[in-house]
Amino acid sequence: MMENPPITSLTIEGEAQWLRLKRQIEWTEGFSLILLFSDQPQVVDVFRRRLADIYKLRVTRLRTPRFERPEQLLTQALPLLLEKLPTPAIVNAPIWLDLTSSTGQDKEWEEARRRFYQRLNENREVLRTRLRPVVIILPAKERFVFRELAPDLWAIRDITLATSAWIPRDDSPVVEKQAPSTDSPKPFSFRQQKAIDEWERVRQRQRGRDVLIVGDRAFKAAYKARQLEVARKISGEMEALARKLVEQVGETPESLRDLSISLNNTASIAKAQGDLEAATRQYGEAVGIYRSLLERFPAMSGLRAELDNVESQYRSVAPR
Repeated sequence: MMENPPITSLTIEGEAQWLRLKRQIEWTEGFSLILLFSDQPQVVDVFRRRLADIYKLRVTRLRTPRFERPEQLLTQALPLLLEKLPTPAIVNAPIWLDLTSSTGQDKEWEEARRRFYQRLNENREVLRTRLRPVVIILPAKERFVFRELAPDLWAIRDITLATSAWIPRDDSPVVEKQAPSTDSPKPFSFRQQKAIDEWERVRQRQRGRDVLIVGDRAFKAAYKARQLEVARKISGEMEALARKLVEQVGETPESLRDLSISLNNTASIAKAQGDLEAATRQYGEAVGIYRSLLERFPAMSGLRAELDNVESQYRSVAPR
């Protein structure tokens, strides 16, 4: 009997969250803790296989230990995470520790996971000295349990992902091209031209965040005048620069917000030019980043309104 081929594709939001996970692991130069809460084994399997493929041709392979008995979480899983790395060759070799495979079994596994959370929390400082990314996949229902039993680990985590049903249905409609906007381009007003000129001047002299701020004003000016090719050029440069800044300074609230704004701009142009597939992908990535920011920094001014706006745009282009 032939087995079904493994699932390889994800929904737009799933792809956005995969990219977030992939970026964090690839950009990490030392320790990084990623918590993935899931009751979607197919989604977890797609993430694992994709990450394993990335490391196939590298010296440092993805490590995916599996355990058959609950007591092995303390006798094998914990020592594995805390072991002293013998050579620099395996520094940065990610560990993929899936603790969800036994969620449907007896209470022994549940108790073992709780003890594991507590013991790992007690050894958090040792864990941080092991220079490698650690991805721990946990049962979705134990998110608050983990937070309560391992508060120090929760505080030092880099990413928290909660998966949804991100496997496309067989009957999912194909995203079709939409007719591009027929709005005719208009001449720039004095204020709009001034914004464009300022962007041209600043981008020639600087490569930092100031270019993004000026670029956003120029983009809005070009978009309002329906000068879509000019707006597309600006938004493309903004997105590339925003991604570079995230790589340089890390996933700070400021750098991630700038990237979200840039993605929103590129998606708006794709939508206006009729490319709904690209618009859906870019809006989806922006939504994922905004949700992560809102979870980590709920008091950040204006974040909820920005997320609501991008989610509305995402729903306007995403397949139903």
